[in-house]
Amino acid sequence: MCQQSNINLRQTRRNATAHRREAPDRTVGLLLAPTRKSPWMHSVTSSPASDGTTTRRSQFPMREATTTIVSVRPRGRRETFSPPRRSRGVSVGVVAADSAQSVLGFLGAVLLGASVRFAPPRDIDARALLAPTDNVGDYELPPGGQYVGYGETPADPTVSHFETDVWSENPTFPETPVSPETTALTGEKDISHEELLFGGKTVRERWEFESGDSVVVRAPLSDPRVVAGGIVAPLIAGAEIVLDTDRTGNFAVARDTETAPESSVLTPDGIAL
Repeated sequence: MCQQSNINLRQTRRNATAHRREAPDRTVGLLLAPTRKSPWMHSVTSSPASDGTTTRRSQFPMREATTTIVSVRPRGRRETFSPPRRSRGVSVGVVAADSAQSVLGFLGAVLLGASVRFAPPRDIDARALLAPTDNVGDYELPPGGQYVGYGETPADPTVSHFETDVWSENPTFPETPVSPETTALTGEKDISHEELLFGGKTVRERWEFESGDSVVVRAPLSDPRVVAGGIVAPLIAGAEIVLDTDRTGNFAVARDTETAPESSVLTPDGIAL
């Protein structure tokens, strides 16, 4: 039987201020700082693999991959997907899939102070859009907006390719200061770095995530509670983030406790934000 979440949300919110004051890392980007242990992420890549298949499973350290993204340089005629060094107020739309690019795009954007909207509307007021290449054309940005596709190489030269253009051989950790009150997630409501970290810290402590544990994300990242429990909480603990839903982990973040094979399942309703 799956372990059930029995969180007293009212008491959790009542203690929010005290928990936030105790937190040494008050922005999401600091979870990837060089002084912290870098967890791994397991993902599914839909682009063709060397053996001729169209699906490839991979794993890599989160910090190195994310800091690589935010330190990119222009290549060829395309622009890279990197919010400006001073990105407060900049919004980035991210169309998520079970591959790593959407999570790396989220982390790269918030490292620089931009806010991210998962599952954006088709007509989105944002500086940039990151989506599977086949879906990029379904969205419209304001003039000057930047389109980035991941997976297949875009046929449109005005669309950047995440795997080709958004990469660097010399990853660095950005020094752009981001305040805890800066918006990290936007959508139906804005969630600050501090609020997102509080939600992740609460999940990590209540469910006792540890380094070496694996957390499978089985619910959509458009729900900020899933980001807190499935992305931020493992980062805090140094646990693995698993986007490959064919794998079975120690924990899962899922819409319900009946459909996940893991013995310990967190549902969004049990995550306070």
